[in-house]
Amino acid sequence: MKFQHEWRIQVPWGQLALISRGHPDGEPVFLVHGRQDSSSIFTPLINMMTDQYYYVALDMPGNGLSDAFPKGPKLMRFHFLYAMELAIAHLGWEKFIFMGHSMGCEQGLFYNAIYPDRITKMILLDAGPTLMRMQIEDPAEFQRIYYDTYYDNYHHENFETKLYTRNTATEALKRLRDLNDPQCAFLLQRNFHEIDDRSWHQLEEWHSGEMIRRRQEQARFQDVASSSNDARNPLEGRSESPSPMLEFESDSDDGSAVQKMRNPGPPLTTSQLVEQYMRQYKLRFSGELGTLNGDNPERLRVSRDVPKSTTCPDGTPALDLSQIIKHMREHDPVGYLSWDNRLKNLAPQNYGNDYYFELFKTIPPSLFVVASDGMKSAPKNPIWRERAMELIDRLSKLNNFNRVDVEGSHDVHFTHPERVAPHVIKFLKDNKINSKL
Repeated sequence: MKFQHEWRIQVPWGQLALISRGHPDGEPVFLVHGRQDSSSIFTPLINMMTDQYYYVALDMPGNGLSDAFPKGPKLMRFHFLYAMELAIAHLGWEKFIFMGHSMGCEQGLFYNAIYPDRITKMILLDAGPTLMRMQIEDPAEFQRIYYDTYYDNYHHENFETKLYTRNTATEALKRLRDLNDPQCAFLLQRNFHEIDDRSWHQLEEWHSGEMIRRRQEQARFQDVASSSNDARNPLEGRSESPSPMLEFESDSDDGSAVQKMRNPGPPLTTSQLVEQYMRQYKLRFSGELGTLNGDNPERLRVSRDVPKSTTCPDGTPALDLSQIIKHMREHDPVGYLSWDNRLKNLAPQNYGNDYYFELFKTIPPSLFVVASDGMKSAPKNPIWRERAMELIDRLSKLNNFNRVDVEGSHDVHFTHPERVAPHVIKFLKDNKINSKL
């Protein structure tokens, strides 16, 4: 059974999305996902849980269907506690069970430190990676990694949104999280949002975040549609706008700017060809939602004199860019991921393990689920890893701290919920669990 109800609540910066399952009279369970995720991540696990509880999951700001925090300030992981506080106040809960995954575990630990005795039990799903990110103690390193980097890339962090086709978004998610196609499709239901023709407009020259030169500084190539029929124009409904722009550069021995545009493959027949084309050339489309770029790290530059012929020098058909984009939108829709750019590098706390332990030692009965391969998705810094394990070992000595180890990735509760659910069910029944699967 999936989550049964979904609604949004008004907050000072927009709306927060929540989903629930079970009867409101059941014992309340509040679920918080990790960084760049959504409440959907809990669905397979909750489907295996008993119905005596009332489960409510929150899309944290800038994730899923919840609005992002206002643009501008550098976001800290601590800021997201405010969203959690607002959601719980809306629910009117005085006491509840907490379940978190990854960064969501961190939110629960700090919430309990701020509001002691409100969380009656805690279920922390693979918190190791998030505890690692809390281990930067050197102020100079902390400033450089989280603040200097942010303000050096301020425009990109706040105002640029990368666009994907649904297929490329799926492939990116598979690489990042070791998921299969159906699992990616399920998560993208809340995180991938299609755009329509009216979202497109020409690239503005003042857009400082783009690697674009003014017309007098760098030549541009605008594809000319082979037909004047508006129905064939990918910018249909915006006929006053120029066609999409193809911009490329290549390294030539003689420094010549004249380069021929070559067909990257056979005539356009499938969405796979569109993806191949996107990888070979850097395609730029700018709109209110941002830019769409090809994956090829090499940019190609076109000269002012590139012939706009219908065939390439080798005789193969030239591809009509407008038709490529039209085909792509029909067979593999373009959209954006709801994740706020600033989520990629949220500033953590940097207090030190002694301070963390003093804050966290007051936790209620807690189940700490450790995934065997969870650390593969964590930063590679060995010092951070060592300190995180030290903190976990100290917490493990508490009488009300129960650790279990399960085989799987960081998302094991999503990919293999049958490995996690028995431990959670048993823990909720008696709080006494000390086993390994």
